[in-house]
Amino acid sequence: MPYTIAFENDGSGVRLGFSGHVRGEEILEATRAMYATDRAHRLRYQIVDFLQVEKMQIGEEQLRTIALLDQAAARHSPDQVVALVGTDLIFAGAEKRYAIYAEVWAGFESKLFGTLAEARAWIAQKCGMPDADAA
Repeated sequence: MPYTIAFENDGSGVRLGFSGHVRGEEILEATRAMYATDRAHRLRYQIVDFLQVEKMQIGEEQLRTIALLDQAAARHSPDQVVALVGTDLIFAGAEKRYAIYAEVWAGFESKLFGTLAEARAWIAQKCGMPDADAA
Protein backbone atom coordinates (compact mmCIF):
# COMPACT_ATOMS: atom_id res chain seq x y z
CA MET A 1 0.00 0.00 0.00
CA PRO A 2 1.76 3.22 -1.14
CA TYR A 3 -0.12 5.42 1.33
CA THR A 4 -0.68 5.95 5.04
CA ILE A 5 -3.57 7.52 6.91
CA ALA A 6 -2.76 9.08 10.28
CA PHE A 7 -5.37 10.92 12.32
CA GLU A 8 -4.03 13.60 14.64
CA ASN A 9 -5.10 16.30 17.10
CA ASP A 10 -7.80 14.12 18.66
CA GLY A 11 -9.24 13.30 15.25
CA SER A 12 -9.66 16.89 14.08
CA GLY A 13 -6.97 16.39 11.44
CA VAL A 14 -5.60 13.73 9.15
CA ARG A 15 -2.36 13.28 7.25
CA LEU A 16 -2.47 11.19 4.09
CA GLY A 17 1.08 10.25 3.14
CA PHE A 18 2.07 8.91 -0.28
CA SER A 19 5.35 7.53 -1.58
CA GLY A 20 6.97 6.15 -4.70
CA HIS A 21 5.05 6.08 -7.95
CA VAL A 22 1.46 7.04 -7.16
CA ARG A 23 -1.53 6.60 -9.44
CA GLY A 24 -4.84 8.40 -9.20
CA GLU A 25 -6.58 5.16 -8.23
CA GLU A 26 -4.40 4.96 -5.12
CA ILE A 27 -5.15 8.55 -4.12
CA LEU A 28 -8.84 7.85 -4.62
CA GLU A 29 -8.56 4.63 -2.57
CA ALA A 30 -6.86 6.53 0.30
CA THR A 31 -9.51 9.25 0.20
CA ARG A 32 -12.33 6.69 0.33
CA ALA A 33 -10.63 4.84 3.20
CA MET A 34 -10.18 8.08 5.14
CA TYR A 35 -13.82 9.08 4.72
CA ALA A 36 -15.01 5.57 5.63
CA THR A 37 -13.72 5.94 9.19
CA ASP A 38 -15.87 7.07 12.09
CA ARG A 39 -13.53 10.04 12.61
CA ALA A 40 -14.09 11.59 9.19
CA HIS A 41 -17.10 13.64 10.32
CA ARG A 42 -14.91 15.56 12.82
CA LEU A 43 -12.20 16.63 10.41
CA ARG A 44 -11.16 20.27 10.32
CA TYR A 45 -8.11 19.75 8.12
CA GLN A 46 -6.32 17.37 5.82
CA ILE A 47 -2.62 17.26 5.03
CA VAL A 48 -2.00 15.40 1.79
CA ASP A 49 1.73 14.71 1.81
CA PHE A 50 3.44 13.95 -1.51
CA LEU A 51 6.99 14.72 -0.34
CA GLN A 52 8.09 11.08 -0.76
CA VAL A 53 6.46 10.72 -4.20
CA GLU A 54 8.74 10.19 -7.19
CA LYS A 55 6.00 10.34 -9.81
CA MET A 56 2.26 10.97 -9.74
CA GLN A 57 -0.27 10.14 -12.42
CA ILE A 58 -3.82 11.35 -11.83
CA GLY A 59 -6.56 11.95 -14.35
CA GLU A 60 -9.28 14.53 -14.53
CA GLU A 61 -12.01 12.04 -13.64
CA GLN A 62 -10.13 10.95 -10.51
CA LEU A 63 -9.66 14.57 -9.40
CA ARG A 64 -13.39 15.19 -9.87
CA THR A 65 -14.28 12.04 -7.92
CA ILE A 66 -12.04 13.07 -5.01
CA ALA A 67 -13.67 16.51 -5.00
CA LEU A 68 -17.13 14.89 -5.01
CA LEU A 69 -16.12 12.79 -1.98
CA ASP A 70 -15.00 16.04 -0.35
CA GLN A 71 -18.37 17.56 -1.21
CA ALA A 72 -20.16 14.76 0.63
CA ALA A 73 -17.81 15.20 3.62
CA ALA A 74 -18.48 18.94 3.66
CA ARG A 75 -22.00 18.24 4.93
CA HIS A 76 -20.38 17.24 8.25
CA SER A 77 -17.28 19.46 8.15
CA PRO A 78 -18.00 22.48 5.95
CA ASP A 79 -15.02 24.59 7.05
CA GLN A 80 -12.38 21.96 6.39
CA VAL A 81 -9.08 23.00 4.75
CA VAL A 82 -6.72 20.87 2.67
CA ALA A 83 -2.95 21.39 2.60
CA LEU A 84 -1.23 19.72 -0.34
CA VAL A 85 2.48 19.21 0.35
CA GLY A 86 4.97 18.50 -2.43
CA THR A 87 6.70 20.05 -5.39
CA ASP A 88 5.32 21.74 -8.47
CA LEU A 89 7.14 19.10 -10.52
CA ILE A 90 5.20 16.26 -8.85
CA PHE A 91 1.82 18.00 -9.05
CA ALA A 92 2.26 19.27 -12.61
CA GLY A 93 -0.83 21.46 -12.27
CA ALA A 94 -3.08 18.80 -10.68
CA GLU A 95 -3.21 20.81 -7.43
CA LYS A 96 -4.74 23.78 -9.28
CA ARG A 97 -7.42 21.62 -10.89
CA TYR A 98 -8.21 19.96 -7.55
CA ALA A 99 -8.39 23.37 -5.82
CA ILE A 100 -11.02 24.55 -8.29
CA TYR A 101 -13.14 21.41 -7.85
CA ALA A 102 -12.76 21.41 -4.07
CA GLU A 103 -13.72 25.06 -3.72
CA VAL A 104 -16.67 24.92 -6.11
CA TRP A 105 -18.13 21.59 -5.04
CA ALA A 106 -17.11 21.18 -1.41
CA GLY A 107 -16.26 24.70 -0.33
CA PHE A 108 -12.89 23.45 0.94
CA GLU A 109 -9.97 25.84 0.70
CA SER A 110 -6.75 24.17 -0.43
CA LYS A 111 -3.20 25.38 -0.84
CA LEU A 112 0.13 23.93 -2.01
CA PHE A 113 3.17 23.91 0.32
CA GLY A 114 6.77 22.81 -0.06
CA THR A 115 7.16 21.63 3.55
CA LEU A 116 5.06 20.07 6.27
CA ALA A 117 6.03 22.91 8.64
CA GLU A 118 4.55 25.52 6.26
CA ALA A 119 1.39 23.44 5.83
CA ARG A 120 0.96 23.03 9.59
CA ALA A 121 1.46 26.76 10.23
CA TRP A 122 -1.25 27.58 7.65
CA ILE A 123 -3.61 25.00 9.15
CA ALA A 124 -3.05 26.38 12.65
CA GLN A 125 -3.91 29.85 11.40
CA LYS A 126 -6.92 28.80 9.27
CA CYS A 127 -8.43 26.49 11.89
CA GLY A 128 -7.75 28.75 14.87
CA MET A 129 -5.66 26.04 16.44
CA PRO A 130 -2.67 26.89 18.63
CA ASP A 131 -0.62 24.08 17.09
CA ALA A 132 -1.32 21.80 14.14
CA ASP A 133 1.51 19.42 14.97
CA ALA A 134 0.70 15.74 15.07
CA ALA A 135 -0.57 14.74 18.49
